[in-house]
Amino acid sequence: MLLAIVMVIFGIIALAKGEFKITSGRKVKGSTGRILGIVLLIGAAAMFITDYGGIIQIAILLLVIIIGLATSEKIEKTPAQ
Repeated sequence: MLLAIVMVIFGIIALAKGEFKITSGRKVKGSTGRILGIVLLIGAAAMFITDYGGIIQIAILLLVIIIGLATSEKIEKTPAQ
């Protein structure tokens, strides 16, 4: 249940902003971020649809992380003034 809540929160943030951080130095932007947000929301609903929902959720979360790392961009850090 906790994993579903986390997936819903990250999915909504990804849809609203169009980007989200994968690691502290990398983030996914644009339509890829929104698509991954939709995938997270669908994955969160898997727990309530099938008997193997927990396994499906973990698989979808790992898939989103792998795709996010593959398509992420480096965050450019501006020097503090």
